[in-house]
Amino acid sequence: MKNNQMGFSLIELLGVVALLGILSTVAISATTKYLKQSREQSFSMISQSIYEAAQNCQTAGKCSVTTYTTSKLQELGYIGRLKNPRSSKSDCTGSVQINSKHTSSFSGYTEYSYKVTLKCPGMYGGNPVTNTWPDDKTK
Repeated sequence: MKNNQMGFSLIELLGVVALLGILSTVAISATTKYLKQSREQSFSMISQSIYEAAQNCQTAGKCSVTTYTTSKLQELGYIGRLKNPRSSKSDCTGSVQINSKHTSSFSGYTEYSYKVTLKCPGMYGGNPVTNTWPDDKTK
């Protein structure tokens, strides 16, 4: 009598399931890491755009040495909607503080510093994050 076995053994099936489990774990952790990095880069780019909006507003003479909220910069037309990289249901809010650092007596040129405070719900535990330009670490 001939015994034709068809299909896979239990050991072979367990091996395939274990291999798929390992591959999915690696893929999920890599994807999670990539998403976290892209959100952090997006958060940094939002801060950069607030800084540039304040700089442009000041160059045009519409912003003086003071603090401006992101909603005021939006109202003046220097910045658009600040989409939250963590959630499409909420926007980021913040402010920029423009400070006069130094005025050259020779050229009359005034150097300014910009302190951007940004808050996006769901990012960094909902705590505001502050960036300063020019970067104080480089001096």
